[in-house]
Amino acid sequence: YYTVQFFDVVGTGSNFDVGALYTTASSEYSLTAKNTLPNSKIRYNDGHFESLPFQLAGSMKHDIKDFQLLGQLTLRQEHILHAFAAEYFPSFLPFFSLRTGFKQHLTVTKKRLQNGSFGVGLHLYGLNFHYAFEKSDYIPMDNTSYFSVSTAF
Repeated sequence: YYTVQFFDVVGTGSNFDVGALYTTASSEYSLTAKNTLPNSKIRYNDGHFESLPFQLAGSMKHDIKDFQLLGQLTLRQEHILHAFAAEYFPSFLPFFSLRTGFKQHLTVTKKRLQNGSFGVGLHLYGLNFHYAFEKSDYIPMDNTSYFSVSTAF
């Protein structure tokens, strides 16, 4: 179910996503299909509508010693986009991690752009602190910093 709001314009719609996950001792593979029901739309209270495009994504994660390697191919609006990332968990610093990544995305006009990122993580007593910096060739969203705190229970 979707709800989108821009000031006093509100849009609602629905669709269906489905996915599968396969796990081995050192790897994970997933396949996800989004917006699988054809011709679904978000309808806005001003009379406009927006189609919900079909998307298909295949992802993998592979552990090699102190590293996690991640990759993804996505079919979105007749474009194949890719993303790659790596995370390093140094065995001599079990509370620390380093990350780097690269991804492609589409603008509203279907122009293909790409982002690079790097980040660090600190894992202390069940709390996780993460910082990431993203460099983009999409000017309105260039040089973005992210910070998060999480816990698992």
